[in-house]
Amino acid sequence: MQECDLLKAVEEAAFKYLMRLLINRIGRLLSKRIPAVLAVLIGAALADGSLLVGAIIGLIVAIGLGLWSAYDTVKTIEKVIQGFRNGMWQQFKKTPKWLLDATLLDCLNRKPLCCELFQREVSELLAQWVEELKPGWKKGSPFAGSVRWRRMLRDIKSQIAGPLEECCTR
Repeated sequence: MQECDLLKAVEEAAFKYLMRLLINRIGRLLSKRIPAVLAVLIGAALADGSLLVGAIIGLIVAIGLGLWSAYDTVKTIEKVIQGFRNGMWQQFKKTPKWLLDATLLDCLNRKPLCCELFQREVSELLAQWVEELKPGWKKGSPFAGSVRWRRMLRDIKSQIAGPLEECCTR
């Protein structure tokens, strides 16, 4: 008897969640930095008229700001990934166990078709949940996020209960 890979059901949605989080954070960081770099470059180039000294100084400062932005982007990526590993990934990993009781888990381990059904349905429902996250979804209190997470788990559990029961009783 081969054990059902429960993580397969959550991996795709978890990585979509991580990608949205990275895009959100990097976008916010760069949307503040790029205008500043351009303003310094243009301001320095225009400051002294036809002399190249201002343009050269502006270019050096803009390159420095660009490197600083690149460094901050890398640090932001590291911070977001570490936070994801310690936070939401732990939630995603626990999801299958929250959705299944011992008899359903036993069924999934005994019946590969039921395991595939579970993986497919949970993966689709979690991916749909991630896609429905609205702009600003990371703002607000942690309490609001946990309420939203529990509601999503309850909805998924109710949606897969019927098909799993049917599959397991065949």
